[in-house]
Amino acid sequence: MKRNRNAPKGPAASEGLDKKLVKYFRNFPGKEFTRKQVIKKFQKHHEQGAILENIDKLLRNGLLETGKDNKVKAAGNRRTERATAGGGKIVEGRLDMTGKGFGFVVVEGMDSDIFIAGSKLGRALHKDVVRVQITGQRRGGKLEGKIVEIVKRTKLHFLGTIHMKEDFAFVVPDKENMPYDIYIPKENEHKAKDQEKVIVEIVDWPERMRNPIGRIIETIGKAGLNDIEMKGILIENGFPLEFSEATMEETDRIPETISEEEIAKRHDMRTVQTFTIDPEDAKDFDDALSFQVLENGNYEIGVHIADVSHYVQPGSAMDKDAFERATSVYLVDRVLPMFPEKLSNMVCSLRPHEDKLCFAAVFEIDDSAKVVEVWYGKTVIHSDRRFTYKQAQEVIETGEGDHAEALGIMHRLALKFRQERIKNGSIPFDSKEVRFKLDEDGKPIGITIKEMLDSNRLIEDYMLLANKYVAQYISKLKVKKQPVPNVYRVHDAPDMAKLEAFAEFAKKFGHDIKFESPKQIAGALNTLLTKIQGKPEQDVLQGLAIRAMAKAYYSTNNIGHYGLGFEYYSHFTSPIRRYPDVMVHRTLFDVLHENTEHLAKGEMEEMCVHMSVQERNAMSAERESVKYKQVEYMQDKVGQDFDGIITGVTNRGIFVEIREYMCEGFVSQRDLTQFDAEFDEMSYSITDPRSGEQWQLGDKVRVKVVATNLERRTIDLELVRPKNEDDEEKETEETTNWEDDDIINEYLSRRQQEKKSARQVSFSKAKGANKKGRI
Repeated sequence: MKRNRNAPKGPAASEGLDKKLVKYFRNFPGKEFTRKQVIKKFQKHHEQGAILENIDKLLRNGLLETGKDNKVKAAGNRRTERATAGGGKIVEGRLDMTGKGFGFVVVEGMDSDIFIAGSKLGRALHKDVVRVQITGQRRGGKLEGKIVEIVKRTKLHFLGTIHMKEDFAFVVPDKENMPYDIYIPKENEHKAKDQEKVIVEIVDWPERMRNPIGRIIETIGKAGLNDIEMKGILIENGFPLEFSEATMEETDRIPETISEEEIAKRHDMRTVQTFTIDPEDAKDFDDALSFQVLENGNYEIGVHIADVSHYVQPGSAMDKDAFERATSVYLVDRVLPMFPEKLSNMVCSLRPHEDKLCFAAVFEIDDSAKVVEVWYGKTVIHSDRRFTYKQAQEVIETGEGDHAEALGIMHRLALKFRQERIKNGSIPFDSKEVRFKLDEDGKPIGITIKEMLDSNRLIEDYMLLANKYVAQYISKLKVKKQPVPNVYRVHDAPDMAKLEAFAEFAKKFGHDIKFESPKQIAGALNTLLTKIQGKPEQDVLQGLAIRAMAKAYYSTNNIGHYGLGFEYYSHFTSPIRRYPDVMVHRTLFDVLHENTEHLAKGEMEEMCVHMSVQERNAMSAERESVKYKQVEYMQDKVGQDFDGIITGVTNRGIFVEIREYMCEGFVSQRDLTQFDAEFDEMSYSITDPRSGEQWQLGDKVRVKVVATNLERRTIDLELVRPKNEDDEEKETEETTNWEDDDIINEYLSRRQQEKKSARQVSFSKAKGANKKGRI
């Protein structure tokens, strides 16, 4: 190794070097360096050996982390990891509780979640931000740890059923991942009645008590009613049902008319043909398209987005409420909006035949779909027509009707945009969306699958175009030689190990896929998706491919969007229902007007984390509402047989989707085999060791609905097998031994009553506990 003659020698060479290295890496968040690049930077004052030693030390302490090709970068979160003198490494993450009393801590940047046994939870609850000490490894190399600190209680409000006693009450939370019943002193019952659904707040948790103390915040009614259950889903996922009084007061003051003074500040496009295309039941129309042919023969297509940021000022009550929600939530039978209805459905909604304020990206596009020029700015528009997707589709297909020429040209250009995206690595997954037909009481009376039409894709293509160009424009700008902080929608490359496992599984269906480079991955997946179109294995293989992909999220550190094949991408087109879009609108307005007063990047990144979490919570709520309606729909199908396909395999059994109704149920391992089944995670299969019978992902099966449980949102199934002599003999034996079943049932009933009595005694002892402050 060559020595730099100017480098100091001895111990002084590394003095303070670790701090210098950390500071240097943090000046370039997300950027990866080779060790040679770092040595070149610091070798003037430090020996190469000292530089390498300090890099290794910082990697061990979690202040640096390894990137691709063994490069080094700053750790994603300064507080994520730190070393401890008295034990294993301590990391910070979010607790994901299971319904079985244990959990996993998910740490950003770590490949493996950390298993936390029930005895090591330290009173942490689901979704709490915690610090956990890594204590060792379990079988298979999984990390294990114990929680040493609760950094932040994410949730103190829970939905549950109240059980009244003479001198106290207790609430049994609905969610299985809340393992503690909550003790309610008499004075905290808030006039609740026995067996009612309530919202309870944890107010204290004395050391001597196993269960937390709570107070009833609100009584929302009897369990089982549709309205109550839907509200419960929202509450459980952290979404308040009402806006604050301050927000409603601000909303009332919003003018419903546009002043001439405001119109004069904007590009007036009210005379340009403009229309919206939305779902049939939509009320918040946040995007419109304008179209005109220019003198040079090119087309001017404007993507006009509701100008929410004009009405909602940073730091206002409405702004704070919207940020806390971060998104609108779309359940089966209702929408919980991010903004009050006056704003989302009236003032900002781009309704037809009304003047509306917008923020726009207006494109000049030639006949080959090349973007010649883009203008960004505020507009005022007047929508001529509100299309549903079906109405716009009819015009596209027939070439007749309102705006037929514009829709035809825009559709033709959109097809070229799509082809170019796929050529550049975009992966067009088509996920199926279940829709319900409900009666006046909200009960499902029919199930359909949302059809993806050319008109849906047209809107998608122009929204993607606007999002891409806005992100690209902001990313190129600098203030004081520094990039402008912005909220990007990012998506990392998929995990190669998951893709290799997927490729092995696809071989079973005769598809040989090779993944050698990130760009080649996209091409291989697109080829596969085309091949399996309309084939029996389409849903299974596409579902597995999606699972192998990383999850998209919001961040100020732009790594591009792998799934779309975009180097730059932001959300700009839905500010009525997504808070990140509001932030992007504000940033774009600032840079267009040379305003350098931006949020600090660190503060913006913290907001991105919150918005990403809320997005996942909203998706969870939406899935729960769909599952609730599916179970409700299948209640009167108990005892009936259906064709199904295996959509999931675990060591506990198999998940089967009933094809006719797109409802998923579970067949337990006990129903598959009386022996301990052999579960193979790599081949997505479970096997009966005695008979050799195997059940694998994608297999077609016949199942019977044996039970439904609305409270747990479950459908229990059993396999329908052809009867043989052994089955008839077994059936006779089970009928003969009915007395044994009665004895067992009597014993289980008695044990359940004993446990219930013990719990009541425990609460009786606790009822006199004094409050010692809030959590």
